[in-house]
Amino acid sequence: MSADFANNRGKLPWPVTKGVICETYGEHEHPAIKGFLMFNNGLEICSTKGSQVRAVFAGEVTSIAISPTGGKLVIIRHGEYLSVYCNLEEILVKTGDKVSVKQPIATVLHNEEEGKTSMNFQIWKGQKTMDPGGWLLNAR
Repeated sequence: MSADFANNRGKLPWPVTKGVICETYGEHEHPAIKGFLMFNNGLEICSTKGSQVRAVFAGEVTSIAISPTGGKLVIIRHGEYLSVYCNLEEILVKTGDKVSVKQPIATVLHNEEEGKTSMNFQIWKGQKTMDPGGWLLNAR
């Protein structure tokens, strides 16, 4: 891997060791409301209960928050890029921590109602979202 985030398009490790993409980046019809479109800022990655979430690149944890959906999120800065990990349960890092590639940062939240364990992974450059599928190794 290159030391520069931008040079690693298509080479980043997955944020979970075992997972499948259950919803892609972009606009999708709402599953329950016919004709209502939603925009997914990242990839929804389904995994197994208790799965660890890992940093996809070295950087600094700039924010930890609770998302409107109830899960927690972690934001890691990689120069002008951010990787955002959403729908998390246990957070293993704190704001200001320097993290390395594949370092565990959290666990994936399990939704009991849906019977689903998934996280949302996003990449931002400044204020613009990017399709993470083009960044992860073998995601296409």
